[in-house]
Amino acid sequence: MKGINNQAILDIKTFNINENYMEFSDEKGYAIDGGIEFHFVEKVITIGWNFEKESYEYAEMPYTASFDYYELNLEKLNEFIGKRIISLELIETEFEVIVDYTMKTEKTKVISGVQIDFDNDLVLRVTTSFFEIDIENKLPVNISPDIQGNLLIDIGNSFKYNT
Repeated sequence: MKGINNQAILDIKTFNINENYMEFSDEKGYAIDGGIEFHFVEKVITIGWNFEKESYEYAEMPYTASFDYYELNLEKLNEFIGKRIISLELIETEFEVIVDYTMKTEKTKVISGVQIDFDNDLVLRVTTSFFEIDIENKLPVNISPDIQGNLLIDIGNSFKYNT
């Protein structure tokens, strides 16, 4: 993404509509139900729930939620603050969306996440996803894109995704 490479993340904010969220074993990530903001010198990137559209959406502005939410402190994300970005890739997924009251659908590509690679080999991937929980290992499995699912925060690109 233009203008982001070689910059450092100044702050990361996370928002959740519930008090509780999922934290996966070995600090590999989280699942939340709200939004995430990445703050840079001249830009803010957000993936957050939009009640009007009943789905997640990507925006280049602070998160504007039309509901009460909890601002979370996901400690593992603090290690990314101040780190230089090598690349930020927008993840696009094609979905069938309803376009009118007759339930007519059409395929459209939407941004369903971001993958950020840092200069110290750290990777942070945030996607709108549906998944199941492997109870034994306390990790998400059968992960697939879903703009109405949860916001999956993957630290170190640790999870296996269905394509």
